[in-house]
Amino acid sequence: MRLFAAIATAGALGAVTVLTATASAQGDSAPAATQSSLVEDYQHPNQDGAAAVGMTLKNGNGKIFWLDCAVGGDLVVVESDSITTPNHFACFKVTGPGGYLALKVPSTYFIKGDSHKIEATLTAQVDGREVTQPPYTIKSGEFTPVGETVHEDQGPAALVEIRSLP
Repeated sequence: MRLFAAIATAGALGAVTVLTATASAQGDSAPAATQSSLVEDYQHPNQDGAAAVGMTLKNGNGKIFWLDCAVGGDLVVVESDSITTPNHFACFKVTGPGGYLALKVPSTYFIKGDSHKIEATLTAQVDGREVTQPPYTIKSGEFTPVGETVHEDQGPAALVEIRSLP
C-alpha cells in the first residue's frame, strides 16, 4: 500500500511541476520583435520592383499579379509610356475569375487581354481634376485601345484597376 501511495504522490507532484513549468514558460515569454503577422494585408508583393519599372502596385486579392513578360503564356499585357521595360510592357498573370488588382500605371494606352474576361478602369486629369473613365472591356488576345487613345480630349490616362470577371 505504501508503494502505491508513493507512486501516486510522485505522479501528482510531476503533474504539478509540468503544469507550473508550462504556465511559467507561457507567462514569461514575449513575442519576438521580428515575428511576422499572420494577418493578410492584401499588399502586392514586389512593390519595389514594380516602382523601378514605372508603376505602383497597391493591393489586390492575389488572383492577379505582376510578373516578367519573358515568362510568356496567357498574360494580360499593359502598354504604357511610363513603363521602362522593353516595348513599354507590363505583364500580369490572372489565376481565375473574381481577381482584383489596384495599381497605378500612368500613360496607359493599350491593354491586351488573356483568356479571362478582363475589365480595366483608368483615370485622367481633366481641367485639373481626376476623372474616372467608364470601365473598359479588354479583348482576349488583342490590344484594346484605352485612355487617351480613345478619349483624346482627356489626355494621358492612368490604369488604376484590373478585374477578372466571372
